[in-house]
Amino acid sequence: RALNQIVKVYSSHPDIHLLARESISFAKLNQMFSSKDTVKISLVPDIVMSATAKVLGATECHDTSGILRCLRDDKEAALTTKQYSIVDKALVKTGYDIEKTDTHAGGSQLSAAHCTQLLTDKLNQFRAANLVVTDRLHGMILSLLSGTPCLVLPNSNHKIRQTQADWLQAHPRIIFLELNEIDQISKSIDSLLSLPHGPLDESPVDSNKYNDLKKALRYL
Repeated sequence: RALNQIVKVYSSHPDIHLLARESISFAKLNQMFSSKDTVKISLVPDIVMSATAKVLGATECHDTSGILRCLRDDKEAALTTKQYSIVDKALVKTGYDIEKTDTHAGGSQLSAAHCTQLLTDKLNQFRAANLVVTDRLHGMILSLLSGTPCLVLPNSNHKIRQTQADWLQAHPRIIFLELNEIDQISKSIDSLLSLPHGPLDESPVDSNKYNDLKKALRYL
């Protein structure tokens, strides 16, 4: 019923643009609005990947140390207790200090200045790590922005898997492991730890990938 109401309301607009950030949502939107000529649907990357860490206030860290463990513990988590144990044992085996973190700060009605500082601090935290291990979409994106090598694990939905598959398959500092590949985690960790950090002024995806968004904005 909710989807039917969305189709009804959105298609009543004379000129509306819907931007999907990965191909599964793109296909779903095309199916939903297949008979609605006023609804224009495009596929563009997550908007955060158009930024750079430098523009967002991150600073260079010359002494990186440790591994950031940014894993979900909510209903969107996909790892089993046994798989969490495998991940943690592999991280301990590296000999690096392990720090647990999250991309969710909590709170509400935060000031713009406070939000900006939270984002800058988080980017600097990611930049200071030798490696990030995450199953959060924006954990992966923060790693990309900060130039830190990242081991990506799936969560319970398609968001992180499909974002990586659509836009980041060729990215040199990301390895995506499916849950049935978890036994390869030590090899993947070692590979990523051998990589240098990337620059802070580099966007994760080519700006041309946002051309449909730029075109839509020109109508405003």
